[in-house]
Amino acid sequence: MTIAPARDGALTAGWPDSVLTSPGPTSHSVTLVTECGRSMAVDVARWHAPAGAADLSVVARCGGPVLDIGSGPGRIVKALQHEGISALGIDVSHVVVEEATGSGVSCVVADVFGAVPRSGSWETALLLDGNVGIGGDPVRLLRRVAELTSRSGTVIVEIEPRHRGGLSARRVQVVHGSDLSAWFAWAVVSIDELPVHASESGWTTAETWSCDDRWFTRLVRSGPSA
Repeated sequence: MTIAPARDGALTAGWPDSVLTSPGPTSHSVTLVTECGRSMAVDVARWHAPAGAADLSVVARCGGPVLDIGSGPGRIVKALQHEGISALGIDVSHVVVEEATGSGVSCVVADVFGAVPRSGSWETALLLDGNVGIGGDPVRLLRRVAELTSRSGTVIVEIEPRHRGGLSARRVQVVHGSDLSAWFAWAVVSIDELPVHASESGWTTAETWSCDDRWFTRLVRSGPSA
């Protein structure tokens, strides 16, 4: 599927607030388009729903404190808090953070590449819902996560189940109804690509699993002192 060129008018950089805060979009109502012209549907409805079985499989593998990077409306942090696990969500969207905190979720506005609370002390970092793509450079992001986590820390990454032609691009647009974002830096990482990115950033695969057609990998520090 190829998306028509961007139409005239004001464009937002990054994920539009209409996607992040929509109360109940239908599944697959959002399309992510790579710079190569390929596209993939994004199940935004899941972001706004309670944590499902796949999410809970992640929660079960978390040791606190947990940092959820790109936490959105906060379903994962809420599920962690429900289990008594200390957790904090960070997101660059003021609107979505207000929504999350309004529902009792611990969340702050922060850029993963900027100042992050409790840097170096997080036992688990989460990059779910494609958030390993933040910034368009997975190696740079995973190196930053290594700075944010403790030496014994882990990172759980949600990945694409297989490589898809055209999805290795580093820039994307988001299409949501009549809204079209500007191009922004975002990578799509598949299950066969992640080990290479992990190795280059000081991580190694400890576990890979799937649940409800979603795939996850838990990474630990590589090297003799890991």
